[in-house]
Amino acid sequence: MRKESGWLRVKETAKINGISYSTYVYRIYSGQTPEEAASIQPKLPTKKPITIPPVREEYEYNVPVPKTRKEALKQIDNIIRSECDPCEIRIAMNLRNGQNSSRLEKVCNVQCPVGNQIQELSKYLQVAPRKSVKEGWA
Repeated sequence: MRKESGWLRVKETAKINGISYSTYVYRIYSGQTPEEAASIQPKLPTKKPITIPPVREEYEYNVPVPKTRKEALKQIDNIIRSECDPCEIRIAMNLRNGQNSSRLEKVCNVQCPVGNQIQELSKYLQVAPRKSVKEGWA
């Protein structure tokens, strides 16, 4: 007759209660009683549904036309700090998507007037054409 070891009993208890052996053992080691460890505990929802507030319709940001690339970068930085950082839509989207900016960019680029203003300023960020290697060595 074969003698049954303790881990087989624990494994069978976990199987009877419909949880994995490793979960059962983890719960026992974390201080739960065997009855608590064997119970199936409901999972809490990780994401809460968030309602996104409507996009602001009226927006005018009169920015002088930049003369240099550096001025355009400063203007874009000022707009982002003053308008985008406190934006409720941006904060709600980051909370819902976990800082995933790819979903946020579509909303900002298509619907937001501030995003359109930033796109207009980005036209002034063009870099001069590169020199060829031969011109650089000459």
